[in-house]
Formats: sequence, structure tokens, C-alpha cells
Amino acid sequence: MYITTRMHTETDWAQVAAMAKAGTLNIGDEITDTLKNGEEVTCVVAHITESYVHFISKDCLNQKYPWNKHEQHRENPGSFRDSYLCKVLNETVWELLPEELQAVISPRECIQIKDAGEARFSLNLWLPTEYEVFGKTWACGIPEGEQFALFKDRRNRTKGAGQNGSWDAWWTMSSGGNNAGSASDIAYQSIVNYFGGDRTSYFANQHVVPLCFSIRRG
Repeated sequence: MYITTRMHTETDWAQVAAMAKAGTLNIGDEITDTLKNGEEVTCVVAHITESYVHFISKDCLNQKYPWNKHEQHRENPGSFRDSYLCKVLNETVWELLPEELQAVISPRECIQIKDAGEARFSLNLWLPTEYEVFGKTWACGIPEGEQFALFKDRRNRTKGAGQNGSWDAWWTMSSGGNNAGSASDIAYQSIVNYFGGDRTSYFANQHVVPLCFSIRRG
């Protein structure tokens, strides 16, 4: 015989940052807040390293976005940092965050490996790589980072479109090579499908994205 309880406690982002520094946050801890547009978002502790606590929203944001906006761009020009989606996250979505959350977010160094070599860049809002989600490479073929602890359970890879919305496919950071056997040489990106599996999608397609950010521990 046993009982399972769940405790809700009032907090703010300054206290969450203090908990990150003190090492008292755990994988799966959830913090729910409201964006400036009225959208409610539940942020989950997805991974903890010596330097950072990484948060990824339980569900994705309501709005869908393409990786790159213009369909005439037949290939993704460069890394995630160069994409339209990155610009949306770090400008449009950033402005929707409460000031208290903006104040505690630490830029995260992201690593992306493509044919042209390795790119390193710091972002306030980012997306996990294919390897950080699945712990394997299917589309991009290169391990970028390490699998996040939260995603070792496949159920945590499925995300709704909007808080508690229907499951939907969502973008990762990783590039997924070109369409095999196609003379058009159109580039594809790695996504997570409705059921938490790995797939690819043409970069002009529109998919939802989770809210991803980091808080420094030190």
C-alpha cells in the first residue's frame, strides 16, 4: 500500500535560479509561468551539468514556424544560428518572456557539426540537437552533445502544440542531410514526430517548437 502526492509551491524565477546554484533542482521538476501574450508554459528541468540547468517546456508553443522562411532557399544556409527559426526564438519569442525569466537566463554554447565543419555559438533560446533528444544519430549522422536525462524516457519526447494540446511534430537543432536520390539536392532538418520518434522534414515546412533555455549553476 502506498500514496503518491504532488506538492505545488509558489515561487519566482529568482528563487529557481538560486535553487539551480544550490543544486536542489531535479530532473523532471516543473515551473509553470505565463508569457506576455497570455500563453501558459510549463518549463521542465531536462538536464543538469556541472555548469548549467537546462529547461525545456513540457509542451511546445502555440505558433508553428518554418526553419527558413523563404521556400526559394533550396538549402539551409549554414547552422541553426543562421536560420529564420533561430531569429524568431531569440527576438520574437524572447520578447514574450517575463522580465524575471529573462534576467536569470544564461546564454548556452551550442555546437553544430556540418559538412563545412564545427560551429559554436551562444544563444539565450535554443533547441536540443537530435542526439540530445534520442541519444543516437539517424538524420544528421553526427553526435552533437549528450542525451538529455529527461529524454531517456520516450514519453517525454512527445509534445503538444500549445499547453496540453494535441501531439505534434517539433523541430530540433540538427541538420538532416539531403533528400536521398533527389537531383534537387534539397536539405532536410531533423524533427521529433508525433510519437516521440526521429524523422526529417523539409526546412520550409512549419512545425512547433518548445521553449528551451539554461540557467547557470555557478
